[in-house]
Amino acid sequence: MENKKLEEFLAVLDSCAESAFDEKKIQSDIYQILNEIKDSAVWDMLRLACAVNQISFSDGELGEEIARNISETAIEKAVREKNVDDLTTIADELEMSLEFDDLAEEVREIISDMNGISLKIKFDNVKLSLNTSNLIEKSKLVDSFWKNEAPIIKNWSEEEIFFGLYRKVCHLDYVLLRLIPDGEYIFVESIAEYSTYTITYDKFSNFETLKISFEDKFIIINGDVSLKVDLKDIVYKDFIESKLVHFDELGIRVSSEIFHFTKYGDKFEQEKIERQEYMAGSSLDYVANRPIVEFM
Repeated sequence: MENKKLEEFLAVLDSCAESAFDEKKIQSDIYQILNEIKDSAVWDMLRLACAVNQISFSDGELGEEIARNISETAIEKAVREKNVDDLTTIADELEMSLEFDDLAEEVREIISDMNGISLKIKFDNVKLSLNTSNLIEKSKLVDSFWKNEAPIIKNWSEEEIFFGLYRKVCHLDYVLLRLIPDGEYIFVESIAEYSTYTITYDKFSNFETLKISFEDKFIIINGDVSLKVDLKDIVYKDFIESKLVHFDELGIRVSSEIFHFTKYGDKFEQEKIERQEYMAGSSLDYVANRPIVEFM
């Protein structure tokens, strides 16, 4: 349908908001126009919904009901096309222009689900060091950690969490991923650069092969774990397209403390130097010997 026809009809609807009109004809025309634009830009449908919502029908709720139906048609199109940008636009208009807050919340939940990215981290004899900088006064706890059994991997139930049972067992608490700039990829959003993503144990799955062991005050990790990352709209494109998502850290719960393990541990100066070399394109040491992050 030509935009001119839509513009003319929107003008008709605008006049209906100020004067008497043939309700049955307008309803029929709205239905016809919607059928003609439902495969075009969602913005056209949102404009139609906003215009209809301003009309006072004899049934006081009819204008809102039709506007909601039009909005839902726009949502269905965006979902069908997996268009997150359109869904974001729809959610914004539902809140600001149409004031359909409940429907806007549903759309944002859809966006959240669509933005959830499934990943697999593959550990092959990966060696990680403990960052002891925040454990200076916890030397006894650190010593005890190395003398006890290696951490387990487990999805804790709500009941186990409620009663604090998860604090009594040393376990893998989270994995942290980071977008690490390589000096070449140009980020769409600067906020994505060096952004981190913490995935807690409740987002872990298929971790039966994942094992943690000790070796000379290092933890050694082998096996795979699947997980889901919930992304905000603003970093979605960079996360997907940059190919720069790397494993950076994991956290082990030890009683009431979290032990942070990374490739470098306390070697902050070495980490800084190797990161700079990586960004300059002169060395890959910074990203070497890390587990592989695969998109599923």
